[in-house]
Parts: sequence; structure tokens; C-alpha cells
Amino acid sequence: MQPLELIIYALTFAGVVITTLLGVVMFSKGWDSYEKKHAGEEKEVKIDLITMPPQVLLYVQVVSLFFTFVLIVLILDSFLIGLALGGVAFFVPRLMKSFAIKRRRTLFNNQLIDALTTLNNALRSGFSLPRAFELIAKDGPSPLKQEFSILTQELRLGAKVTEALRNMCARVPIDDLDLLTTSVEISHSVGGNLTEVFEKISHTIRERHRIEGRIDGLTAQGKLQGLVVGILPICMALAYHYVDPELLVPLYTTPEGYAVIGVMVVFEALGFFFINRITTIQV
Repeated sequence: MQPLELIIYALTFAGVVITTLLGVVMFSKGWDSYEKKHAGEEKEVKIDLITMPPQVLLYVQVVSLFFTFVLIVLILDSFLIGLALGGVAFFVPRLMKSFAIKRRRTLFNNQLIDALTTLNNALRSGFSLPRAFELIAKDGPSPLKQEFSILTQELRLGAKVTEALRNMCARVPIDDLDLLTTSVEISHSVGGNLTEVFEKISHTIRERHRIEGRIDGLTAQGKLQGLVVGILPICMALAYHYVDPELLVPLYTTPEGYAVIGVMVVFEALGFFFINRITTIQV
């Protein structure tokens, strides 16, 4: 091997090593910044009293991205499709977390009406408010039972009723619970009949749920139509692939096909977004 070739190979190797090291350093700094940003959004991730550090959720997202990317590349032999689906898989754990939290809050909100009835009956029977909370913590369904158990434990440790209720609002930030807490705070400050207050709050929540149910029934058709229209292109592509596999090969093997897939994904996302905005009515 000539000396000039050795010099060229040595310089090439040195360039690759330096570039790799710089890439690792830049990626490490970027990763630390990204991790601090997402870890700072919330101190803990809580799903139905399951607590984990936010970094763990971030690591689950990265692992999901990596394995999805590798699996798609091995199956379809397409780097871009694997990257795209890996990007989608990156957000799936966070979406599942949001769905679980929303489902739990909805269930808690529906159970709160019965809790108000129990509180009202307990106060009419001569129980104190902390004792009425203990009845719900003992006999109520989950997740209502779980949250009121934490509340009663805080009361045993010396917390005030209003403070314990505010802590519950921080754990389950819903409007109806905030209304209950505000009513108790006002009653403790200026006085008042809590039984009448709980009865009026219960009636207000029932009416709101009735209106929300009617709105959901009226908008269900629009949501279903949007879902069908959004899924239809994917179903048609799968049908064409089953009937004639060679027909869709250019779609994921050529730059034009990748462009078509990108445009399709963008318009699908826009369609879901606008339909969701149109059919979502706040009460």
C-alpha cells in the first residue's frame, strides 16, 4: 500500500472518529435538554395511583420508537416508513397515559353525584363532615374510594378540611370537584347549611351531565362519519395490497410515493383535528 493511500485512509478514519464523537456529544447535550424539558413538566406521572418518574415514561417512548423502527425496517425493508411509524410509536405511551388519566377523571366525575348524595344524607343524620368523608372512603367505588381515603388520611394527620379538599382538587382537577371545594370553603368562612349546598350542587351536576349526554348523542353521528372517512383510505390501501400486491409497491419504494404518503398523513391529521374541534362542545 502506498504512503499516500495510508495517509488518506488515516485521515478518513480520523474524520469519521471525530464526527462520531462530535455527534455523540451533541446528541448527549440535546438529550439532556429534552429530558429536562419533559421531566420539568410534571414531578410525577400518576395513573390510578400508579406513580413513576417522568423520565421512565420518556425512556418507554424511546424504546417504543426503536423497536417499532427496527420491526418495520425488517418487515417492509423501508427506512422512511420505519422512521415514520417509529415517530408515531414514540407518542403512543404518552397518549395511553393521557387516555388513562382522562378515563379515571371521567369515572370519578360520574361517581361524585352519588358521593354528594351520601354526604347530604350523612349530614342530615347528624354526622360531621369528616365522618361523612370516611363513609365514602369505606363504602364508595373506585376511584372515588381511593381519593377520599387519601383525604381522610390527611384529616387524621391534622390537615384542615378545606386544605385536604384542595389537595384532592390538585390530584383530580375537574370542575365539579372544584365547585364542591369552593362551596365548603365559603360555608366554613361565612357559615351556611351544607346540606342545602350539597343538594344544589348535586342538582347542578346532574343537569350538566344530562346536557352533555344530549350533546354527545347529537354529535355522535358526525364523529362516526369522521372516523369512517379517516379510516377508509387505509382500508382501501390494505384491500388493494391484498388483491394486487404489486400495485402499491411504488407507494413505498419511490420518492413520489413517500411524498404521497406524507401528504396523506398530513391531511388525515388535519381532518381528525377539524372534525374533533367541530364536534366538541363545552358545557
